[in-house]
Formats: sequence, C-alpha cells, structure tokens
Amino acid sequence: MRGKGVVAFSAIGNPSSFEQTLHDVGAKLVDSVRFPDHHDYTMAEMQSVMQTAVDKGAYALVTTDKDAVKIPSEFIHSERQLPVYVLSIEVLFVEGSQDLMDLINRIANREGHG
Repeated sequence: MRGKGVVAFSAIGNPSSFEQTLHDVGAKLVDSVRFPDHHDYTMAEMQSVMQTAVDKGAYALVTTDKDAVKIPSEFIHSERQLPVYVLSIEVLFVEGSQDLMDLINRIANREGHG
C-alpha cells in the first residue's frame, strides 16, 4: 500500500490510531469513514464506502481485523470495484516476555485459588 491512496473504514474506539498506522506504513489516506464502536455494517453502508473510495480515486479500502468480521458476507462475495484489505496488528515482545508470562501465571494462579 506504500504510496497508494486508500479509504479507511472502521468501527473502533480509537480510529485515529488505526489511521495513523496506515500513514506509518506509507499509505495515503484519501478518506476515513468512521462508524460507532462495535457497529455491524450493512450492505448499503459498505456500498457507500466503496463508492466513496471509487469517487476519490482510491486504490483500495482498508479496515481492521476486528471490523473485517462485521462486513456482510453478501458484500464479501459480490463483485467489487476495488479490493478490501485487512490491516492486522501483531504484538511482538522484544524483551520481557517471560516476565509478563510469569506475572500472568501468578495472577491466574492466585485467582484460581481464591
């Protein structure tokens, strides 16, 4: 997506963080469509987002893992003018992962014996 125009759509609590991530990976955000947190998309909403992207000359639509599962299957299986990409975020601990796991295990064991 580096250097390509995209339209982001999301229904998350902090959409600006998602949009900043797209910017950080080099995508050009031509528009962002924000829905309320935990929103389930309708076919009409997805068609509207697609039309916005087409009208603005975007290369693709981009959403989050959390939001991708809320896209209606009829939209997923329909012919679309543009691709829909899902941005996945992975957390990788460079150091301290064992300390975190030890803490989680201590808390879990404490609650298990409460």
